[in-house]
Amino acid sequence: HVLFPRALVNLLQNSARAVRDCTNPRILLRVEAENGAVRFIVADNGIGISPERQESVWKRGSSGSASSGLGLAFVRNIVDWLGGESLLCSKPGEGTKITIVIPEEVAE
Repeated sequence: HVLFPRALVNLLQNSARAVRDCTNPRILLRVEAENGAVRFIVADNGIGISPERQESVWKRGSSGSASSGLGLAFVRNIVDWLGGESLLCSKPGEGTKITIVIPEEVAE
């Protein structure tokens, strides 16, 4: 119950860094419950992530912004531990959307 909110905060902090230089920065946090699962979506209109880096951003030490590179690795570890999944969709110059899906009984 303590680690999962921290994972969401990590995603929001990443989005905040990604939109820092945008003219009209937007960050969306949406939560949906469906079919026994809860879906958390964090989306931004920031700098995006190149296709070549999209899988490696989940690995420890991977950082595009002079951070420790622990954030997304931590997020994925927590989500995996909870029996969920984490998905990334991103286009450079258009933004990033990360979706986390966890079982509803874990989210309660």
